[in-house]
Amino acid sequence: MRMAATPVERIIATYEPIAARREVNLVLELPNHSSTLLVDEGRMLQVLKNLVENALRYTPRGGKITLGEYPNGHVQLVVKDNGTGIEAGDLPYIFDRFYRADPSRGGPPGKVGLGLAICKALVTAQGGEIRAESAGKDQGTSMIITFPVVKSEGG
Repeated sequence: MRMAATPVERIIATYEPIAARREVNLVLELPNHSSTLLVDEGRMLQVLKNLVENALRYTPRGGKITLGEYPNGHVQLVVKDNGTGIEAGDLPYIFDRFYRADPSRGGPPGKVGLGLAICKALVTAQGGEIRAESAGKDQGTSMIITFPVVKSEGG
């Protein structure tokens, strides 16, 4: 299945009203043309949905969440926020099942720390990688999904 900007645009369209109610700016950054990516579109929507919901949960009013594609020899989909951030000591573990960076925060009912583990499983099953970057507390977080570019015939 060919994945272009469509899943990212669909996520933006779905979550823009929610972000607006929370007074969070949801921004789309895409290049003039998107790369061809052979992935299960439904699974990528599931991953992006989870990452945007997490970003909304930890981004304060007046904050900003950016979804974008940044080609660099690979296809990178990035969900970046300027929210609460993640401490360096927690970064290696956030994709582990049931791990919560701040257990005292508890989180919403029904949230047990499986979302990022599921995202990692779905991305790696399709040949991609996912990682998180954060400069620490109150410095925001970037979730970066990387896939190899599919070379077109003759190119």
